[in-house]
Amino acid sequence: MSFQDTSVNLGSSDDMGESQAVPFYRLWQKNQGDHFYTATAFEVIKAMQDSSFQFESITGRLLPNRLYGALPLYRAYGPTATDHFYTMDWAKLQDFVVKQSYNYEGIAGYIFASSQPGTVALYCAYNPSIKDHFYTASEAEWKKAIAESGYEDRGITGYLFAPN
Repeated sequence: MSFQDTSVNLGSSDDMGESQAVPFYRLWQKNQGDHFYTATAFEVIKAMQDSSFQFESITGRLLPNRLYGALPLYRAYGPTATDHFYTMDWAKLQDFVVKQSYNYEGIAGYIFASSQPGTVALYCAYNPSIKDHFYTASEAEWKKAIAESGYEDRGITGYLFAPN
């Protein structure tokens, strides 16, 4: 008899866990100028019913569990700014929580700090006029937001799997 730890599902080493990746939904709340991202269908439905969010797209796919070196993507919400913020950087998250009065909301999922097979960049832009962080896996969409919609380049947040 051998011991087998079944608490972590590792997936296939060939796909870096891609076979277990789940959609990372993007919603938009026009009245407050806030993009909201979640991997939970329940949160999508609740945000659309309770807070007038509109579904925009699937930004990409992330891991629901920590696999193959994937790291947490933290989520915070600033009620004063009506802004959702996502980062892999714990120190940056703490800065938003302590200095900017954001509320820590937990881990949105797991993504990679560097490019891995099958992953794409998760770009970030910020619009100071409406206080909105915008995340996309489309470099063209990111560049358009910067060029045409008042967003500023905030670089690459991490790497997630492309939407199907």
